[in-house]
Amino acid sequence: MREEERRIAEEAIESAVPCVVYVSEFLESVRRDIEESASLRDFLRRIEERISSETDVTRRTDFTILRNELLRRMRDITV
Repeated sequence: MREEERRIAEEAIESAVPCVVYVSEFLESVRRDIEESASLRDFLRRIEERISSETDVTRRTDFTILRNELLRRMRDITV
């Protein structure tokens, strides 16, 4: 992942954390996803996969918050 994309992802994570319920699990998952992602879009795809596969509503909401924050930041870049 390019440095600028990584910065955007990390800022989105920081923004989402205050709203997240399962913080330690969330951070562990998203940090691993950042390391394994080739791009910001790949990172977003991984988050969307987590949302669609998560059975616990609260955990799904945690990842949805991050996805929405990422989408907002990505939209800001393209505008």
